Amino acid sequence: MISCRHGWLKRSREGVYPEMALLAESPVPLHYQLRELLREQIASGEWRPGDQIPTIRELCELYGVSRTTVVQALGALAQEGLLIRRQGKGIFVAQPKIEHGPVRLLSFTEEISRRGQTTSNRTLALAEAPATAEVAARLNLSPGDPVVVLERLRLVDGEPMGVQKAYLPTRLFPGLATVGEPIESLYRLLQDRYGVIPTRAIETYEPIRLDRPMATLLGVRPGAPGFSVERITRDQHGRLIEYVLSVLRGDRYRVVLELER
Repeated sequence: MISCRHGWLKRSREGVYPEMALLAESPVPLHYQLRELLREQIASGEWRPGDQIPTIRELCELYGVSRTTVVQALGALAQEGLLIRRQGKGIFVAQPKIEHGPVRLLSFTEEISRRGQTTSNRTLALAEAPATAEVAARLNLSPGDPVVVLERLRLVDGEPMGVQKAYLPTRLFPGLATVGEPIESLYRLLQDRYGVIPTRAIETYEPIRLDRPMATLLGVRPGAPGFSVERITRDQHGRLIEYVLSVLRGDRYRVVLELER
């Protein structure tokens, strides 16, 4: 593998050209920096579906990082469905998954109400905290910028359905962390109090098995099926306003898409 004193190099189809070095002094973890660089290789078409990527050892030498850092970055991309390991052959860029959309953007409360059911919440956390590197990247903030963290147990007809943890930029929603009354519908509160209307979001579902703490909270057995859901939301001005991580019960929740041609 090739390296030089002035920075790391990577191979391209045309040869070798300079690549931005990972920043060891950055508050953003090295495995996250590497994950984003590799993601860009895929998004730009430099690595295409079916292409074999460099080995773990080659990536270690290429970016000057440890094996652990590379394994973490590759593991995260594999979980997202961007990479796939083929036993005895190596790691390859996965074929893109079939996606459907767009569908109407609804809050959890609105979605359940449309089904004729009632929702309630139990607030698990509501506070202001510094944004982690991952949260900052999702909301286009700097690590350490203040965000409001709202974590709620969501119930449907009195039965636990899921846990949602939302991160919102404090600068857009001053005072949100000190709201006294229970927040039944976050989207309604954002519109009524701040004039912010959630208008567009990207939501990603992945099947999981619930670990013991989450299973206990949701009233199911450990290892029961569930969904891990990530939502990144923009408002009517195109601003990033919300990053939500949810865990939903797989035995009570399903995704339904209404498609027309």
